[in-house]
Amino acid sequence: MELLQTLMLRSLEEQKALRRDSVQMQSLLVSLADLVRRLERRMGETRDDIEVMVKTELMGRLGHFETQMEGRLEAIEARLPPL
Repeated sequence: MELLQTLMLRSLEEQKALRRDSVQMQSLLVSLADLVRRLERRMGETRDDIEVMVKTELMGRLGHFETQMEGRLEAIEARLPPL
């Protein structure tokens, strides 16, 4: 009878340990899901920032290119005889 009681107590302790492990795993999974969400949000923000930087750089270069072309066309037009 004592052996059966000892085995039952041991089994209960193991079940408690398994429940603790299960709760800990659930907690870790929730933390991991939160981290993944934060990482995805940061990646989206970074992607938006890079998009703005690239567009700004392209618009700046395009503006500079247009200014150069206008200057060159004006120089060519100045050398042409009037019609």
